[in-house]
Amino acid sequence: MNNHLHIHNLTKYYVKQLGWLKQQRICALDAISFTVKQGETIAVIGETGSGKSTLIKLIAGIETPHAGTITLNGLQLKPYDYASRCCHIRMIFQDGLASLDPQRTIGQQLLEPLWFNTRWTVTEQREYVLNTLQKVGLLPEHFDFYPHMLASGQLARVSIARAILLNPQVIVADEALGALDPSIRAQIINLLIDLKEEMGVTLVFASHSPEIVRHLADKILVLHHGKMIEFDTTTTLITNPQQSLTRSLLHTGNLTI
Repeated sequence: MNNHLHIHNLTKYYVKQLGWLKQQRICALDAISFTVKQGETIAVIGETGSGKSTLIKLIAGIETPHAGTITLNGLQLKPYDYASRCCHIRMIFQDGLASLDPQRTIGQQLLEPLWFNTRWTVTEQREYVLNTLQKVGLLPEHFDFYPHMLASGQLARVSIARAILLNPQVIVADEALGALDPSIRAQIINLLIDLKEEMGVTLVFASHSPEIVRHLADKILVLHHGKMIEFDTTTTLITNPQQSLTRSLLHTGNLTI
């Protein structure tokens, strides 16, 4: 059986304070269930407030669910088990510059996961990081650059390098490509496709861009007010969507964030 990621009845709500004593519980995700096969790319789409960013954060372990489970290859991922999760599930952040430490070089920040997760020598770690930089289309000298010295496309490549360092089984991304210049975005999409084929990694990403979704995703998950209203292959949902919202999101460019 293929390795896979299984989401079962995943539920998340937030509490909004209304005055001193009154509170309102807002459901961000309502019993979401789906399965992703190894090597598949799943796009999560929806309107503002649909819950797509919440779903990505729950899979990454940044937030914890109030109910439901996340299972990877038959093993349930427990909340707060960051040591295990960081090896198997990595995240590409929306803002590459903001997600990096401005006081440390790119090389120092890419070495850090290896310090905690390998027993390699310093020389082996450095060589591995240099090879990873080359794999994502960067140069050896970028090892010694600080984040502010890099262009937006280069920062996106650094984010991808950091995500693939530990050879994860799953990579999640939340609106990671939408802000890039179209020509740069096309290059990054092609890079992700190449890396996915080379590594066999599963990619789950949230996007408001129909173009990115159509080019990158094998399947699409549609959220509306925290509920999953459709989940099928990209071809099926583009040619024969069952919900009018899906048709609007994929054909009018109305994937608002």
